[in-house]
Amino acid sequence: MTRLPHAVLLLAVLGTAAAPVDDAPPALPLVPAGVHTVRPGDRLTVTARDGEAGNGDVVLSDAFTARATLRMRAPLLTATVTVACDAAPGDHRVETNLPPARGAAAHPALRTTLRVRDADTEARRECRDRQRDHPTPADPPEERWPARTTWPQSPWDVRTFAPGSRVRLTDNQDEGADDGAVSMVSPAFELPAPARDRGRAVKVATATISCVARPGVYPVYREGPVATGSTKEVWARYRVAEAAAGSTTCRKAAPGGRRERSALPWAVGGGALAVALLGAGGALARVRARRRGRGKR
Repeated sequence: MTRLPHAVLLLAVLGTAAAPVDDAPPALPLVPAGVHTVRPGDRLTVTARDGEAGNGDVVLSDAFTARATLRMRAPLLTATVTVACDAAPGDHRVETNLPPARGAAAHPALRTTLRVRDADTEARRECRDRQRDHPTPADPPEERWPARTTWPQSPWDVRTFAPGSRVRLTDNQDEGADDGAVSMVSPAFELPAPARDRGRAVKVATATISCVARPGVYPVYREGPVATGSTKEVWARYRVAEAAAGSTTCRKAAPGGRRERSALPWAVGGGALAVALLGAGGALARVRARRRGRGKR
């Protein structure tokens, strides 16, 4: 994927901890040459087009409470950041860096400038109190990629399938492995799905979502030889939807299916997604360069 050196960075002001919601500034597109004024406590959504920045790129500034990670939420990459209550008045650089996992801990890609307004001691104290009492929730790791792209584009490329659906997973990491040596395994699959050679250094695995899988988010584990020496890793995540009323897909059991026990999701319902995150911290920071390097199909 080509990185453009003079790409546009967009930041939209969603709200502010320093003023009532009605006084929140409007959404503002920002360009690298622009200077944009914010206040301590402002929340911002950083957005960029895919190609101008990459999924997993880190957004950082000494004006922010913490760095954030750009994730694909089609049609744009987005990340939410908060201006620190103690941010010094004046100009602060905002930039995106490739994550250390890709071997470049400091590689500026996009830059823009924020100008932080001065605030008196009382305003900053109130800002800190609000952030303490109402901490900003972390951006969810779940990504939304365009439907035209192959699945998965990353371990958090969560797409939705109905029970009984046939799904295709792509794997371009194992072009040297024997056909079928790598399998995709999930609690909601009827059977493990071997990755078969489909040419162009790409392997494809086809699986069926179990008819007894409960609605929720499930992991897909990739089992087989990998360069790191690990034999099992989370390759993808997907959501099983409620079966549509009147659907005939699951009226008959698939041959060899595992119908004797229910497949349990990581989480049932959106509010329980945090349960799924507890064992996946390492996957949040890891972005696969191989997927950014291949063209979207």
